[in-house]
Amino acid sequence: MTALRKSQLQTTLIGMMLCLGLATSASGQITGSAGQPALNDASPNGAIAAYQDFTKYPPDSRPLHASNWDLLHPWAADTSSLPMLPPQVAREAEALRASGLPEEEVLRSIAMPPVVPRYRFEMNKTILAGTHDELRARLIVGPDPNSAAA
Repeated sequence: MTALRKSQLQTTLIGMMLCLGLATSASGQITGSAGQPALNDASPNGAIAAYQDFTKYPPDSRPLHASNWDLLHPWAADTSSLPMLPPQVAREAEALRASGLPEEEVLRSIAMPPVVPRYRFEMNKTILAGTHDELRARLIVGPDPNSAAA
């Protein structure tokens, strides 16, 4: 019984010494800017500061910037009208590419028809979230709005 009490007393004393040692080392720790513990500090407060800095921007991540429009507006689905290439123009361009002409020369060599229909692919959103989210898409084909025939 006395051995058990002696063991409990030793455990209590060791715990108190550790707490006192941590309190002493924390009071004399190195601090960084704005009173925050330095990130190379090995004390518990330094470890917490390092963890908080890590969780702010974990590896392979970055803060959002105003130029990240697609990340800042994930639900927006902007569309633009694009020209449709007639099949004969696409075949002519492929034949010129196969003959070894550079891309700039191919683009200068093909003759586009005066009126080219345009297409627009419209979606109600670009991201689906959840099991009940719905994506609606439409393909709209029409005349070129800049042509005289429109």
